[in-house]
Amino acid sequence: MQLITESSAWWAIGCLLLGAGYAFLLYGKSSIFTPWLRRSLALFRAITVALIAFLLLSPLIRTISREKEKPLLIIAADNSESIRMSDTAVALTTMPAAYATMREKLSDKFDVHLLSFSDRVDEGKPIDYRGQQTDFGNLIQELNARYTNRNVGAIVVASDGLYNKGGNPVYATLDTKAPIYTIALGDTTVQKDLILSAVNFNKIVYLGNSFPVEVSVDARECSGANFTLTVSQDSVVLFSRAMTASGNRYRTKVPVLLDAKKKGMMRLKVSLTEISGEATTVNNAREIIIEVRESKEKILVLANAPHPDLGAIKSLLESSLNYEVDVHMVDDDVKVAEYNLVISHNLPSSRNSFENRYKEIKSTGLPVLFILGNQTLLPALNQLDAGLSVVSSGPSRSNPVQIAMNAGFSLFTLDEKVKERVGAFPPLSAPFGEYKPTGNPSVLFYQQIGAVKSNEPLLFFTQQERTRNGFLCGEGCWRWPMSEFAEYGEQEVSRELIVKSVQYLSVKDNRSKFRLALKNSFNENEPVVVDAEVYNDNYELVTSPEVTFDITDRNGKIFPFVFSKSDRSYNLNTGFLAPGDYRYAAAADFGDHKLTAAGSFSVAEISAEQTETVADHAMLAALAKAHDGAMYSPGDIGQLTQRLLADDQLKSVSYSQVKLQDLINLKAIFYVLLMLLSVEWLLRKRAGSY
Repeated sequence: MQLITESSAWWAIGCLLLGAGYAFLLYGKSSIFTPWLRRSLALFRAITVALIAFLLLSPLIRTISREKEKPLLIIAADNSESIRMSDTAVALTTMPAAYATMREKLSDKFDVHLLSFSDRVDEGKPIDYRGQQTDFGNLIQELNARYTNRNVGAIVVASDGLYNKGGNPVYATLDTKAPIYTIALGDTTVQKDLILSAVNFNKIVYLGNSFPVEVSVDARECSGANFTLTVSQDSVVLFSRAMTASGNRYRTKVPVLLDAKKKGMMRLKVSLTEISGEATTVNNAREIIIEVRESKEKILVLANAPHPDLGAIKSLLESSLNYEVDVHMVDDDVKVAEYNLVISHNLPSSRNSFENRYKEIKSTGLPVLFILGNQTLLPALNQLDAGLSVVSSGPSRSNPVQIAMNAGFSLFTLDEKVKERVGAFPPLSAPFGEYKPTGNPSVLFYQQIGAVKSNEPLLFFTQQERTRNGFLCGEGCWRWPMSEFAEYGEQEVSRELIVKSVQYLSVKDNRSKFRLALKNSFNENEPVVVDAEVYNDNYELVTSPEVTFDITDRNGKIFPFVFSKSDRSYNLNTGFLAPGDYRYAAAADFGDHKLTAAGSFSVAEISAEQTETVADHAMLAALAKAHDGAMYSPGDIGQLTQRLLADDQLKSVSYSQVKLQDLINLKAIFYVLLMLLSVEWLLRKRAGSY
């Protein structure tokens, strides 16, 4: 503890002299007191005045606190159904007792945290082996989020090594350098089993089209067995094929071509006939849900010249299966009225004014996404009155600009991955100048030059009357999916940015006063979440009426719900629903009339944990080796415990914290002043003076 003052020591000496002088005057003038009493009063008065005067100088006190933290031992227990299926006794009896024993024996040396993981990571919840998916990638992400920069001594992962969601954990990046020890659960014995291992399909198809479904079949220890693959809808068989397993490790893929004949949700059952002696028949069937829509939205890309951006945009949009993209040069003969959205690339330019074509687009009311680049002629762009003018002096120049997200953007929601990755995307080449959007723009990205975030927009949207336009103020977005794939092995963020922007621009203006937002299909391990909005006659958001939401299952049972209100909207979380098809009816009593909305959705069953019955101990051994650990069997948990206790490198660490606070805030100062004043008052009262 150290005392710090904001003034020099001479001020403190002055305070003491002030108190002494005051006491001297008191001593000389107070003839009613006896000499000893005058001296006592003078002393107390000098101390009190000096202390108060000293506190007025705002002295600070610095305290240093030290805290010792034990090394963390994280036990991550696989809580998925496959653990109980492989060995119920080990899952329900042996492992809970082993976790409790490890915690008891290691708690003196370690701060033990017991986590359970399946499709999500929990702490403090009972391990019941009810998880319907296993995601090691999510476990690694949670460990990084919770324990980065902590004193993590070791991580113990107890699992059968099977995962059916996320990537291979062996290649995942763990921020902490702690070793990972694995406990190998489950059975690696190959038993007689016929498995419907995978069904690949498009979740959205279009009415009148034929669509493929690819079925993967595994047959283990079933050489010579005959079975039949069928695909049916409401007990009507749409596809059937007799098959024979040609070996004990038989594996094949069967292409199935089906027709989309009716709009709506199409629930299909893919199944294999049972054969005698199978280890389990749960993995012989699976249900899939496919949404049949009326038609795809057509997107027209008009370009000044060939450019890598054009192919990248076309590929990203068509990968979502909701869009059909045509790429043309601006002077091609194209009927723009046949499309839902126009994407303009590097237009207008010095060779193509784009003025007449834009008038044609504007007359049809189509939205336009402008992509500016090095060939864009800024004066001609300003004359279009499309929602942006760029003031540039001198010859045209460009800047390499990176993405800076606008946290206040609210036109549509983006996945958390977007916020994590876009800052590292390759820069775009943006025309140099001062950007002046017209109207009330909604900016998603700002331009960042080096480490400096500017106020110039990079991606924003405007609305003129009932027509929406968007502006991406730079070319080179073709590098985004390439960079993302090189770093993460996927292009999800690049696809979401392009698709969400196009989706917002192309959606037709909804003039309904009662709007619901919910998906058409949910998995059984995700809650059914619904958002609602109510508008008055001036199309202003209101939350005064109560909104009800009734769900009816296929048996006619009704589940009533009431929406919760927020500042400007309604939201409802119904929780988890059993697999099946549901109808809903929503209503809001608003004034003299009742607003209603109705529709349907489906909840899909997840059977991923029943698909694979053979544990993957090789993956667990590779995971432990990649992080300087080792793999143990459930019977060797005692050896693992002794190894952790004997590891001298796992030690507690000490943290120091320095804290500054005003001396006057200490309670002890208050009590000292109160005591001094009380003693003086008692001495005065004793002498007969107040």
